[in-house]
Amino acid sequence: MDMNQIGAVMDKFEASFDRLDVTSEYMSKAIDSTTAADDDAVETLLQQVSDEHGLQFASRAADASTAPVAMSAPTAALQDSQEDALEKRLAALRSVG
Repeated sequence: MDMNQIGAVMDKFEASFDRLDVTSEYMSKAIDSTTAADDDAVETLLQQVSDEHGLQFASRAADASTAPVAMSAPTAALQDSQEDALEKRLAALRSVG
């Protein structure tokens, strides 16, 4: 084993490792700066979506990973229209088969 070759390989490895470290740090900072979200904007968006779809959030974005989400009960008219649509699909499937 040639000590000069081993030293050259180790120097190349160290240079590559340093470049990788700098690149990963740069990418990490770039991703953090682009994915940072304003908490108020997130809260507003959650409220807007919940209002549009009749959802009730038990907690806010701070504990969104553990917060249960409850859906409000559908109205009778909505249930009837959904049942009518299902019955039409079933009748269409029976007529095909």
